[in-house]
Amino acid sequence: MRPISNVVLAGGLLAGLALSPSLLAGEAGVLDGCYVPVRGYAESASYSETEQLGKYRLVLARKDFAGSKSRFKHRMLRGVVIEGPLKGALNEDSTLNHVIGSDKREGFIFTANDTFEPDAVTPCNDSGGLVLEGRETLHPVAGTGIYSGLQGGSSVVVTGTVNTCTGLNDFEVVAGQGELCFNATGE
Repeated sequence: MRPISNVVLAGGLLAGLALSPSLLAGEAGVLDGCYVPVRGYAESASYSETEQLGKYRLVLARKDFAGSKSRFKHRMLRGVVIEGPLKGALNEDSTLNHVIGSDKREGFIFTANDTFEPDAVTPCNDSGGLVLEGRETLHPVAGTGIYSGLQGGSSVVVTGTVNTCTGLNDFEVVAGQGELCFNATGE
């Protein structure tokens, strides 16, 4: 068997870097500006009393894209679809933190002090289990990879159900509420 040459390895590495979206700062399609949630969902399963794993899909539209007079409009993204795995953890003060990843392994978005406000609470078994229906506000605070320019003050609002009997949680994105803002320079 012939060993793989360093030239082949280096060529493959350079090709991978050249195609990586996280290195496209300043090129067409860079995450920059503010994006408004259009639709999406999150579904998760609790694996302990304070932690959950699941998946999500978030469709965002560029805020004021149609009215933009920028000479760089051709470089703006009209919309963004972010989807992949999510992990949530309940804090001692009853807020939540989430880590949401990208199926394409382009980066992570981290949230902090997310709040869930129940509108309805229904018992689901005799041992104290509950179904909570309500509204959750996520507060993204940082990102990595192509999301590294995420700005503080961003938010996404979802409505849905937390079921402590089954451990299954389902949410839908509230269209038009909140926004995610990015600075392509990451500053």
